[in-house]
Amino acid sequence: MSMWTDARFASLDFAEGDWTLTDKGLLYKGNQAAIACEAELLLGPHRWNDDPKQALQCTVSSDALVRFVQAMEAWLAPQMKGEARSAVRSNIFGEHFVRAKVTPETRFFDVAGERTPGAPGASNCRFLLAPRPYALNGAVGLSIRALAIQPK
Repeated sequence: MSMWTDARFASLDFAEGDWTLTDKGLLYKGNQAAIACEAELLLGPHRWNDDPKQALQCTVSSDALVRFVQAMEAWLAPQMKGEARSAVRSNIFGEHFVRAKVTPETRFFDVAGERTPGAPGASNCRFLLAPRPYALNGAVGLSIRALAIQPK
């Protein structure tokens, strides 16, 4: 079974009964939460405003991913106390996207499935994403972490 089709990973069809919010984070069918999806990598790993103190992030766009994140945020809202902030953003072109954090644990693959040291350029890619709820200074929301990126 391919990493992208593993049954442990959620599809972009949000089903409320499959998810559980615990004090340790989100679980999907009892496993650590992860979503396998296909989306467009609008902008590869970069730092906000080119500030070296900012965390690396990538910009990911897919209508299905946006709907999934919005559905998950709606489900999480009554369970978290604070001012909700959406993980979905939009740009001047009217495109909706999600920013995914890129960490040293993020794995990059080439088209053949071999690990590569760097991220692919802007293109259609497969993603393994981990949603994580957060509460910071009275604001609550969903943070998305990129676990793996592979061009299609």
